[in-house]
Parts: sequence; C-alpha cells; structure tokens
Amino acid sequence: MSPRVMVAALLLSYPLLLRAQVEEQREAGFEVRREWMEQQRAYPFDSYTQNPVYAARAAALSRTAGFRTQGAAVAPWRAVGPFGFQTSGFYGSSPNADGGRIRAIAIHPTNPSIVYAGAASGGVWRTANGGATWTPLTDTQCSLNSGSIALDPINPEIVYVGTGEPTQSNGCGLLRSFDGGTTWTEINGSGVLAPVNGTQTTRAYRIRIAPSTAGSQTLTTVLYAANNGLHRSLNSGTSWTTILTGLVSDVEFDPADDNIVWAARAGLGSTQNGVYRSTDRGLTWQQVYTASTTAQRIALAVSPARAGSVWAVEVVGGRASSLVRLDGATAALTTLSINGVYGVTQRGDFAGQSTYNLVLEVDPQDANTVIMGGTRMYRSRNGGQSFTVIAYDVHVDWHAFEFAPSDPTVIVGGCDGGVHASYDRGNSWVSRNTNISVTQFYPGIAVHPTLPDVIAGGLQDNSSLWGFGSGFWTMSAPSGDGGWNAFSPTNPNQFWTTSYGTGFIVRVTRNPLGTGVSLLGRGFTSTDRKAFLSPMIIDPLNAATLYYATYRVWKTTNEGAVWTPISGDLTKGGTATITSMAVSPVDPRFVWVGTSDGNVQLSLDGGVTFAVVSGTTLPNRAVTDIAPDALQSGRAVITYSGTGTPHVYATDNLGQSWTNIGTGLPDIPFNAVVMIPGTSRMFAGADVGIYESPDNGATWSLASQGFPNARVLDLVFQAATGNLYASTYGRGLWSTTLVAGASVLRGDVNADGQVNAFDAALAQQALVGVLPASAPNPMPRADANCNGVIDSGDVLSILQFAVGSAPVTLCVGKQQ
Repeated sequence: MSPRVMVAALLLSYPLLLRAQVEEQREAGFEVRREWMEQQRAYPFDSYTQNPVYAARAAALSRTAGFRTQGAAVAPWRAVGPFGFQTSGFYGSSPNADGGRIRAIAIHPTNPSIVYAGAASGGVWRTANGGATWTPLTDTQCSLNSGSIALDPINPEIVYVGTGEPTQSNGCGLLRSFDGGTTWTEINGSGVLAPVNGTQTTRAYRIRIAPSTAGSQTLTTVLYAANNGLHRSLNSGTSWTTILTGLVSDVEFDPADDNIVWAARAGLGSTQNGVYRSTDRGLTWQQVYTASTTAQRIALAVSPARAGSVWAVEVVGGRASSLVRLDGATAALTTLSINGVYGVTQRGDFAGQSTYNLVLEVDPQDANTVIMGGTRMYRSRNGGQSFTVIAYDVHVDWHAFEFAPSDPTVIVGGCDGGVHASYDRGNSWVSRNTNISVTQFYPGIAVHPTLPDVIAGGLQDNSSLWGFGSGFWTMSAPSGDGGWNAFSPTNPNQFWTTSYGTGFIVRVTRNPLGTGVSLLGRGFTSTDRKAFLSPMIIDPLNAATLYYATYRVWKTTNEGAVWTPISGDLTKGGTATITSMAVSPVDPRFVWVGTSDGNVQLSLDGGVTFAVVSGTTLPNRAVTDIAPDALQSGRAVITYSGTGTPHVYATDNLGQSWTNIGTGLPDIPFNAVVMIPGTSRMFAGADVGIYESPDNGATWSLASQGFPNARVLDLVFQAATGNLYASTYGRGLWSTTLVAGASVLRGDVNADGQVNAFDAALAQQALVGVLPASAPNPMPRADANCNGVIDSGDVLSILQFAVGSAPVTLCVGKQQ
C-alpha cells in the first residue's frame, strides 16, 4: 500500500467523536461573581480602598512609576483572542459567533454602519462597517469598565463614555473624546462622578445629551445617571453638579422638547423610588410616579412616535414586576402588561436577574412596538399589552439595545454574548463579533504543552472554551461560568475543564484532525463550601491523578472515576475556601494550597498530610497563586490580593521561611505569578499591569508594552515555544515571546535521532489519537511540515523523507 493510500484509508476509518451527555450549566448568579471578586480583594476587611489601584493605573499608563527599565527584553504583547467563538445553541448563539459581555451601544446619528460598543470590562470599541471589523479605543484609559456611551447628535465626533458597569464594577468617571475616540480626557467632576474615597462605588447607568444644546465642545447639557446620583453638566462634561441623589438607574430627554427630562430612582427601602419629571432640563424635579420601596431598578424609554410620554419597567426581587406609561404634563398613568415574558419558552424567559440585565426601548416610528429584554428579549406589537419572544437564537442576558437614529430598521444590541444586530426591526439577528476581543477569562487557563496559542479556559457566562489563538474557538464543555482547566501531561489532545458548580469536572478529548471534541463527565457531588471557582489541577507527571479544592482537597488517581476527600479543613474556618493550588513539577508529592483567609499549607506526601507553612511572616490576605519552581523542589513563589501589605513572597526551603520579594511593586491586588525555568526571571500579574523581575524578585519593571489596562488573572509559560500567556478579565488572552523554543529534528517522533518508518507509524497513531502513553510527546517532532498541527501531510512527509523523496522545501529532517 502506498503512503498516500495508507493515509487515505486511515482517515476514512477514523471514528466520529460523539459528545457525551454532560448537562449544560447556566451561569452563576451575578452577585456571587461580584462578591467573589470583591471579597478576595477586601479580606480581612469588608471592603478595600481602590485609591492604590487608581494610582498604580495612572502611573502605569503614564510610564512614570519609577520601575526599572533594564533587564531582559520583553517583546510587545499581542492579542491571542478569542475573536468570536462558538458556544451552545441553548443559552448561546450557535452556530453564530458569540463574544464577551457588552454593556453599552451607541450608533452614529446619520450612518448606521458606525457603531460604538462598550464592553463590561473590555473598554470601548468602534466599527465603521457595521461590525465586520472593530477597533479598540480605550485600552490605555483609566478604566475599561463600561456603563454607557453617548454620541453628540450634531457632531458625533464628540463621544461621552460613562465608566463603571452597573451592579458589577467601578469606574473612574467620564471619558470624553472630541475626535471620535482617538484621544480621551478623563473627568471625575471633582469627585462628583468618581468619588475620591476609593471605597465608594461609581457605576454609570445612562448618559444623555440635550439635543438643542448639542454640537458644542463647551456649551452642551449632558446628564449622567449613576449609582451615586443624577449629575448634570452645562459645559459639555467639563464640570458637574448632582441634581438627584441615590441610585438613578435611567434618564431620558423628551424627543420633542429637551426641556422635559424623565429620570428613574430605585433602591431597596427607599421611599423616593419612582419616576421624576423636569421641565427645566434637570434643574428642578417633581416625582410623578411612585414605585415600590422594594424596587431595585427602573428602566425608561421614550419615542418620537409619542412625544411627551415615557415608558417605565420596574424590577422587584430581580424580576420585572410592572410596566407603565406616563403621558403628558400630568404624567397620566397607564398600566400596561408584561404578559408573555415569563414561563412561555423552553429556553429561559425574562428570568430573575434584571437588576443586572435589563433593556427597554420603544420603536421611534411606532409607539405600539415596545421592546423589553432581560435574560431573553420580548416584543409587544400592541403598545405593551402582551409580549412574544424575539432574538430567541441569540445569547441570553441583554444589557444594551439601540435603534439606529437614521434608519430604525437597524437595531444593535449587546448581551453576555457580545454584539448582535438586526436589519428588520428585530425579526432576525446576526452576530457582529468578528475580531472584537472582550472575553472575561477567569483564573485557571491551560496551555497546550507544545502547540502555540492552543489554550483552554473558563469564561464569564460563555462556559469553557478551547481554541487556536486568532483562529477557531469553541465551547469545550457547557459549564455556564467556566472554571479551571488542565492539559494532560501525557496526551496533549486531552484536557480537563470545570465550572462554578461544585464537582462539575469534564474530561475533554479533542479530535486532532479537526475541531470536534468528546466529553466525559468525571466529577462528583458535594455540599462542601467552596470558592465561586474551585481550583482543579493535574499531576504534572501522572495524567490519572487530579486534585480539586473546596475548603478541603479532593483527589482522584483514576481520571475521575472516583474522587476522595484527602484532607480536613485547610482554611482558618468560617466561610473561607481554598483559592489556589499547585503540584511541584519536580516532586509531585509536594502539593501546595492557599486559602481565601491567608493560610498556606503544604503536603509532602501527595496529600496524605498537610501542614501550615504560612507562619507569622506571610500577610493575612487572600492567596491568589502559588508557583512551584520547575527545577528546585523546595522553591515556590506566592501572590496575595488586597492592599496594605506586600504581595509577592518566595521560599527556598518548602515554606520553613519566606522572603518578601515584592519590594517596589505597587500596593494593589496581585493575582498570578510564573517563573521562567532555568532562569532568574519571573512575572507577576495584577489588577493593573504585568511586572517582570530579571533577578528572582530583587527588582521589578513594568512589562506591559502593548498590553491593555485590564485585570490579569492568570499567567502561564509554554516552555516549548518560549511564549508567556496572560488571561484578562475583559480583554481576552495575550501572549509575548520571551525565549525561542528549543529546536528539534522534525519527523523524529520517537526522538532516536533518525527519521524513518517507525516515526511515520507513531505520527499515524498520534493523528488518530491512539499514541501509546509510553511514547514521547509527538509535538513538535511529528509536525514534519511545520504548520503547527499534526495532519496527514506530516505522515506523508516522514515517509517521503525515509525513502529519500521528500521535497527540499519541507522542514522534515531539519533541526528547527
């Protein structure tokens, strides 16, 4: 049989990979996610001051932090993606591409192809071609947490961005641009928009511009609704005064007379909840509708088709409780219906988290068409008397929805699945997530042992993904909020993924011929208290051994067939949980554990016993990462969250003593650390920036050239390529090359120094996923044509070389 026939027969006989029955998870409650983020940074206090974070961000962005600039060179960072990805067709948009969470949309007043999108923690992006391509505009600004965007209707080069995502994350006030987003001015309004007390929250709900004053860089009236009040500027955002206090969750100018303004106040226990009306552009106010004291949020909508009116949806207990319309100078009340938004669909309804996701819009040409979105989106054709679902094939959790001012058949919306558009008033929808990278990765990404940019990771409300850098990305397991991942040390086509749910653990086997995967649920059930995301790691030498952490450690030695708790409570008690875990690559009996309440424990016998090694030297802060040295079994580096204490420590004697090696680093939460094997280099990732030490922590320099102002939650070094990978909470994955990967003899799969038929046989086995466990890692040796993957061309190339007929242009038989 000829090599070509042999390969063809091999491909035809390859079995289809079938998805095992793994139950799809819904995302965790948004409060759980927020509390996990905040409590980790606050411990041992109830809240933490963000002033050091603001200062570090300003210093990093101005490059005046005083850090050393010498040391080993770091290449500029490059975005790895994902730039759109496939999730499920149940809660996601499959087969259309999803993206990261979008909080705000603004459409050009005369050109619907020009759209601005504000990501939850990925900044503001702009497209000039309807979403075919996007450009990030605010990567180096004071905050990437977006709340609202407004374009001046007369001069749309004037852009206003309110930072801080409602219910989730804080901002730095207003970003204003006079050149379409090329340059920006940060404005905190002397503390009105962004309080100088770093413990206070500042989150933007809505920015609106008075049309009759628009077009000026100095005289425009702008209103800014936020969790700390409604604020007004009479000079195009330069200075601000507060005109309503409390949570103001929405504001709208009347379409026909911008002297008339509507505003919504909400908040548990407040007797001021309701809708307010102003007839003097916000100078004075009258309450015209009283909402429940249990109202948590109120959204408003106006329409040129019915000027003088406002629609309001009230949220109580997380659910839409009522929809009303107020008409005219007397604000005459009409109670509408929300019939149809609950309990009538099989794939989720309006649901109960509308303090988090809520939109309300009325068609600008037809006041009988009312759009209301929560988890799912609904439309009324009869003025709000009944609703039916729309955008049923689009990702859940809607946050933004805008009609194009010049063509209301065009709608652009934002949800937890990115940007989506309709060109027929909402009847059908298309994804607009090409090359917009705003995914929110959690800690625990995993990088393929040898293939560059092949990564698996967990995301906010987009499950667990795996993919190929700027290429194809898809869901690896339907995990809702995805968790920690780990590649098998012996079979690089296999990795493990988790979810926020206790014991949700899935083994994923990918098809080396394509993008398909097979899933095998290998988790367990437990009522253990646990972190929002539980650490899960794999033994670096034994692929059958994995560890999973709650407040104690669980272990399997048979690939998850049986899980057993092997420790007692490793925290200090109370509500604390394990937040980080690592196994020494030198001696896998050494298992490190860090907790949310500052404990560091070490096992020297594979988890049979643990001992506290934190002593009195280490700070009482949440442990975020532990990195054992790849060559010295006694050495490890650890990072801490919070403020007010050092953040990076090292031990050379298995925790008997610790040294603060973070001198000179900013006093901000640090989330990840990685050591470069065989060198004195290490990198630490923080809420602001990535920092490099060339001398084992004696000195540090900022290593963020080309890197966005996003939280770094994980760092992973890929020794085979010399690539360092960083995962961010809002701007996806990034990479920089530190050192060239080691060269190998291409085609020498068994590493015996020759390229022959035995290597071709091993390449075939690797191709179909049946390579013996005892065989060497096939990559990159089996990649005989140097295209980055193992394919049929590699088998053919090796056979051709073995018989002396390989084209000289191929890399087979060459050291590279």
